[in-house]
Amino acid sequence: YTPDFGGQVRDMSNATGIKGELDDGTTYDLSMGNGFSEITYFISNTTNPSMGPESPTSFSPGIYTTIENNLNLDLSKAFEVGLYSPLNVAYGLEWRREIFKVASKDQNSYRVGPYANLGMGVGSDGFQGFGPDQQGTWDRKNWSIYADLEVDATQKLLLGAAIRYEDFYNTFGDTTNGKLTARYALTDTTNIRSTISTGFRAPSPGQANISNISTGVVDGIPVTQGQIPPTNPISQLFGGTELTPEKSRNFSIGVATEIGGLDLTLDYYRIELRDRILNSATFDITEAIAQQLEASGISGARSIVSFNYYTNDMSTTNQGVELVASYAMDWNDLGRTELAASWAWTKQELDSFTPGLLTRANVADLESGIPANRGNFRVNHTITDWRFTLQANYYDEYFSVPANANPARDYWVGSEVIFGGEAAYTFRDRYTFIVGADNILNTMPEKIRPIDIISSTSNKYVTNAAFSPNGAFWYARFKMDI
Repeated sequence: YTPDFGGQVRDMSNATGIKGELDDGTTYDLSMGNGFSEITYFISNTTNPSMGPESPTSFSPGIYTTIENNLNLDLSKAFEVGLYSPLNVAYGLEWRREIFKVASKDQNSYRVGPYANLGMGVGSDGFQGFGPDQQGTWDRKNWSIYADLEVDATQKLLLGAAIRYEDFYNTFGDTTNGKLTARYALTDTTNIRSTISTGFRAPSPGQANISNISTGVVDGIPVTQGQIPPTNPISQLFGGTELTPEKSRNFSIGVATEIGGLDLTLDYYRIELRDRILNSATFDITEAIAQQLEASGISGARSIVSFNYYTNDMSTTNQGVELVASYAMDWNDLGRTELAASWAWTKQELDSFTPGLLTRANVADLESGIPANRGNFRVNHTITDWRFTLQANYYDEYFSVPANANPARDYWVGSEVIFGGEAAYTFRDRYTFIVGADNILNTMPEKIRPIDIISSTSNKYVTNAAFSPNGAFWYARFKMDI
């Protein structure tokens, strides 16, 4: 049988604010934002094997809820300091709260039935429900203050600096980050610009506390796998610790110019990331570990064969070059044509990681598993009330490791070009009809090689391709401006 798994998603958000200017010239912007997102999982055509013939065939395994609240105050004022332009001073405060909830109303989705003693699996097969010890509410609060300075020091030189202090006062403490930026006008049409900065990304409460059990496929065999929090005692046995923010050091330099109507930008960037959050390698569960898992509140741990957790471990260096160009041609009564092209080269290198947390396949995927070169070319032509658009996206080859334990099966997935386009007609300046298609030629990724086909999959094409394996997508839209 094949369990049918899915979820019902509800999203709501609102933003309210007021802005204006004080008598001394200070502008202000006070705003409040709230967000709510909830997914209620469902699974059918399955059973809770431990309940035997008394088991239902459909379940509601659980509910994930995320709530975010933000309060912001931004102010700015210009001061004369004797330079080419006034010094613009911006500063502000922010308070933020994030809440993550795990709940379940279907006890049968995690119930330990009488047949568990006979070795039968526990919980709804395919995706186990969240037991009482996995349910809960976690929240994180933080406040921050920032200042940003910007001034034209001379007619050609713009300088900027910013600093931000942030305190996650009920979790992992505070952090301070800054930025320096400059832009110099080489000519009236050519500017050179550069920025250095530090940054961070805080782990979400969900990453820090998620716990679920699902059915995966290992070497063609369905097995029950667990995702547990990094602070779970079992995770700690294998190196798990409380998550901390990812940190970065960033540098970019580029040039923007105009040559005879051709707008051109060329940028280089380098980002050094430390303590990146990743999913650990999969660890096998012994009988002794299963007993500890059950003691820690993981229902049905004896049916789990492996588990993993989120961890701060990896450091990487990401760098790339981006080239963007645009050009327009006016044909008078025949309309106007706009051309745009872009090219990007990216490279990610692993600087350090703990041996055992990443497999050979993980390393290959991080360093060579995305196309190093990507390109886009777009033509947009308008004439009277009509608009026609054609575009082509190029994806470079990338490396694939279908069998972690067998390097002989590694191979390069070939490059590809995907075409798309649309036509639009507008009348009365308010109503627009649009028809178009993505992947017009129905280009598909490479077929899975016979050596890589396993009995538990029905995939015909590689699923980690740089573009969708769903083929051509045709659409029609109607838009009305009111």
